[in-house]
Amino acid sequence: MLTPAKKFAKYLTVLLLTGILNIASADVLVLIHGYMGSPDSWEKTGINNLLEDHGWQRGGLIIPDTREYFPDPIHRLSSDRADNISYVIDMPWMRPLDEQADYLEIAMQRVFKMRPDESITLIGHSAGALAARLWLVQYYQPSVVGLVSIAAPNLGTPRAIDALELTDPVFAPLDAVRNMFGGNLYNTVRRSRDLVYDFTPPNRRNPNVLYRLNQQSHPDIKYVSVVREDRRGYDKDWLVSADSQDLNNVAALRGKSKTYIVSQDHPLSREDGHLLTTILAERTP
Repeated sequence: MLTPAKKFAKYLTVLLLTGILNIASADVLVLIHGYMGSPDSWEKTGINNLLEDHGWQRGGLIIPDTREYFPDPIHRLSSDRADNISYVIDMPWMRPLDEQADYLEIAMQRVFKMRPDESITLIGHSAGALAARLWLVQYYQPSVVGLVSIAAPNLGTPRAIDALELTDPVFAPLDAVRNMFGGNLYNTVRRSRDLVYDFTPPNRRNPNVLYRLNQQSHPDIKYVSVVREDRRGYDKDWLVSADSQDLNNVAALRGKSKTYIVSQDHPLSREDGHLLTTILAERTP
């Protein structure tokens, strides 16, 4: 004859096996900054504070270039696996997108090891979203359930062509003068020309990494596009057009992305944080 304790244990087992009992599970965010950005991009804009206010605990910083991980100093002793958590990645943002995807794979392997069997959503700004999408195509793991793409040049941008023309080598004396007086922005673009080329509008005559990426099959996960546009439908982002930012305009993702409009310029802002809390609360993804 079963004792009351054994009867309860048997009942609990049945509930678990039939899925009636809802066990809380943790979710993970991976935040990926863009060109000329840094992990602080999410901090200085207040996005991390807003995420934490809505239950997304800071998990720490991952540096794939050196394979280092620095736990958040406030929450480093937390062991509650049911807490939602976010990690920021220090991306090597001057490298071409193919290499950035490889470095992101190093970071993601660290995330998988720290948070096994948990649902992961990637959130990328600008080039960070492109690196995340390239990683999805090349290295996808089933625990990744969504991608939020913020102001990303999915179809490239003519500004990249302008930047390449302005930094195109001419002859040594003139180049020396331009390097001396061009300023930090000029020199940064000049040193990252291989990456800037990745941002040029893709087509058959320009089969760059975006052209190849946009034709490839993508994982069947949830996609969200955050697009810079005003209420009249005009571009608000001088770097990247609204059409380029919308993943629904990518050949491989037509009709698969939910789109949100934010009336602001290209950089991350606190408004993005408010929108992200809404997106995550709606579970899209």
